[in-house]
Amino acid sequence: MAEDTESLLQFLYLAPVGICRFRTSGEVALLNPGCIRLLAPVTDGVVDNLLTALEPHLPELRKAVEEADEPGPILQREWIRPHPDDALVLEITIVKIGDDDFMAVIDDVSSLAAHERELQEDRAYFQAIFDNVRDYAIYSLGPDGLIDSWNRSGERFFRLSGGQILGKALDELHAQVLAEGTEDELEALDADAALAKVRELGWVELGGPVERGSRACWVEAVVSVMVDDQGDFLGYSVIARDVTAERQEERALRALAEKDPLTGLSNRRAFEQRAREVLKSAEDRGSFLMVDADHFKAVNDTLGHDAGDRVLQELARILRESSRESDVVARLGGEEFGVLLPGTPTAGAMIVAERIRRRIGELRIEWGDETITVTTSIGLATRRHDEPLQALMKRSDEALYAAKEGGRDRVMSAEG
Repeated sequence: MAEDTESLLQFLYLAPVGICRFRTSGEVALLNPGCIRLLAPVTDGVVDNLLTALEPHLPELRKAVEEADEPGPILQREWIRPHPDDALVLEITIVKIGDDDFMAVIDDVSSLAAHERELQEDRAYFQAIFDNVRDYAIYSLGPDGLIDSWNRSGERFFRLSGGQILGKALDELHAQVLAEGTEDELEALDADAALAKVRELGWVELGGPVERGSRACWVEAVVSVMVDDQGDFLGYSVIARDVTAERQEERALRALAEKDPLTGLSNRRAFEQRAREVLKSAEDRGSFLMVDADHFKAVNDTLGHDAGDRVLQELARILRESSRESDVVARLGGEEFGVLLPGTPTAGAMIVAERIRRRIGELRIEWGDETITVTTSIGLATRRHDEPLQALMKRSDEALYAAKEGGRDRVMSAEG
């Protein structure tokens, strides 16, 4: 028994925390060195009555001790800061262990308090950013893929309150997204599949139209995996950005790069790109018309290039009006135009070509005191099985040459 008592006293003496046994009155019965050290800033080194020492910081403690009837905790892990300007923070737990018998455990939690304060400051800093960003929305999804945090940035960006959106899936905000590998094709967002890809890759970028109040916008959202310090999965973060202006500018630049500035038709580069896509997806062969203005150089030489430009613009208008929405019409260079007719066999293409030739032949352009008339020669070729575009255009060009040699103002077919 004496040996056990000696071990207990040794433990109390060496314990890194403060241990104090006291009476209901606060009178100290037992005090280890750790307690004296920790309470020194509170008591000036003298601890006779624990409740008196703590009263400036815990004014309700004495009453709680006096009114405690049953053994059990009275105060649990309460923090006090002995001096407001000091970094020292003490954590105090008090338990009643018997009649007129209490134990207090006191620990220095200054490092923990400083860490928590830093976390609170960081949280306040980032919250201020999240709440006040204007062109972004920042929110998160839980591990189940449902929206679990929503702040002022989200409310301002999407014009939706937390009550309207919390607990909803990602596709509630981003219903349609750009199909992978395309520039304009939209598809419905499969939220589960998208989040599975996020977990696989770490992040995924989604882009698509979003209603922001009464205004339709194009929004890009980056969805990323969130993990804690141990690498455990917490959910997903989402940063959404309105890129409507950027997308419009990009589309305008692309249109400029793909359009012939004089006629507004596709240029040769854009035509060939679009034609290859159309021919790849067309179930049958389709046909191609090569259209060339006869004696166009004479117009430029006698009436000037402005008159020539007007002729080209009128030809482009007739070609557009004579074509279907599915057809691909372009100015290929100079006075040469191309018309791709998907799914149109030779006989149908010949009807279209003759209609174009006849309408252009009926054209009258008033230019000063002159009236300009124009005729065209047209070469027609129908695509053979798996024939490349360049080969199809070459055969059509050869037919066009035959039309020129045959007297112009006519349609010639490479198909005989």
